[in-house]
Amino acid sequence: MPDQSESYWPTGHFDMTDPSPVALLKQQAKLVAGQFDGAIEGIVRMDVDQGTVYHSLYLKVDALGDYLYKLLYIAYPAARRPSNAYPISAQNTDGDKIASLSDDDEFREWLRAELSSEFVRGAIGNILKYIEDRKGSSKGAATALLRSH
Repeated sequence: MPDQSESYWPTGHFDMTDPSPVALLKQQAKLVAGQFDGAIEGIVRMDVDQGTVYHSLYLKVDALGDYLYKLLYIAYPAARRPSNAYPISAQNTDGDKIASLSDDDEFREWLRAELSSEFVRGAIGNILKYIEDRKGSSKGAATALLRSH
């Protein structure tokens, strides 16, 4: 009969760092706010589904009621060690085919192409237009309110 108190579970330090592709997504998320005076922020959200981890990059727009627009995601097995992040799957929300990326260089090249794409340019342009439209309609509502008093 085995000793009931003997534990086989690991102890000590556990690596809880972000895999390099996740760290790069978070870095890019922080950089977008500076380009648009904080009107558009980037956030990375994580989800786990059936053994796969998904990290999605969103544009967040406070002026539109905390609107979130998902640009792209990366995916990899949940049990994979952070130091061995690849291969990963990646896809934009424009419906392009899923890319299989095998190292940091491939991921950086893919991410650079995606973030500078016409799809992202169009999404940001639309968001900026919606912000301006919201400001315009808010000004109009405020002006009408002032006139009625």
